[in-house]
Amino acid sequence: MSKKIAFVVGHTENSQGAYSEYLKMHEWRYFKNIALNHLTDVGDVFFHESSIFSYTARQKEMAGRTKDYDLVIELHFDMFNGSASGCHFIYFAGNKKTSLFGEMLCLDIEREMGIHSRSGKGAVDSSENGHGFIMQQKTNAILLECFFGDSSDPQKFDGEKLRKIMQDIKGIL
Repeated sequence: MSKKIAFVVGHTENSQGAYSEYLKMHEWRYFKNIALNHLTDVGDVFFHESSIFSYTARQKEMAGRTKDYDLVIELHFDMFNGSASGCHFIYFAGNKKTSLFGEMLCLDIEREMGIHSRSGKGAVDSSENGHGFIMQQKTNAILLECFFGDSSDPQKFDGEKLRKIMQDIKGIL
């Protein structure tokens, strides 16, 4: 039986997340383009429902749509202070399988694109960014911060290389 991956574009069209001066766009638009142009042959692409104004309700609704997938990855980029860089991920604390897939993703991004792997963090309480997405999912889920949008990382990121990485991950699910 073929394993299924869902890619969720972080944020919504109405609230597009961080803006990168390097990319001249917000997270939502950037990853919408990446997902639709590079990831549709690897998995299904989902967008959060903009008409649902409650963050928690939006996360629950998404979890309902992606519950039958073997791995759900929400795509983001991070921002900090202009000098931080790297790829990192958030997963449900205690889930060794998603921790392993997240580590593989970040290490592959480091190897293929030269964006340093900062490893992962298990989400354990509601004060942590990404907690809502991770905790509402009914399957293996990773919130992937592919790079820092306020560093030189965006110049290194490549959607086609991400597609190839995801094909490899899908093959070992």
